[in-house]
Amino acid sequence: MTFDKFYSETKDGFFKYLYYLCSDYETASDIFQESYFRIYQKYQDNPNKGLLYKIGRNAFLDTKRKKKEIYVEQDFLSSFKDEHNNVSSAKEEDVLEKMLAKLDDETRHIFTLKIINDMKYREIAEITGHSEANIKVIIHRARKTLKKHFQEV
Repeated sequence: MTFDKFYSETKDGFFKYLYYLCSDYETASDIFQESYFRIYQKYQDNPNKGLLYKIGRNAFLDTKRKKKEIYVEQDFLSSFKDEHNNVSSAKEEDVLEKMLAKLDDETRHIFTLKIINDMKYREIAEITGHSEANIKVIIHRARKTLKKHFQEV
């Protein structure tokens, strides 16, 4: 696959992932550019989606350490709206932040990859270094936790 084709196929989902990870457009744009630059430098002949997400996650963590800020992924609520339409849009952000605060960083990261980017379990396993079975368990537990906290709200 050529790098241009790889970029075209991955850019939208990857930027969306970074934006939800950072909650800041400028930071997500910087990490987006840096990630594609790194993968182009070393792997332009054979780019890999899993590697791109791993580079992006590491760049995010580096940025987070440098800025010493805590980022919270936002707006997963759309994935739950079909099941639970009883939350008003004015409360969505508050409810979402409270729900996601119940998850640890690694679980939020894996959940983001699955829900926002609709990645396959195998791809998430490659990115995170966990087994595919472990990814399924983590996502199942995250959904269960979020639904439990959602019903309490």
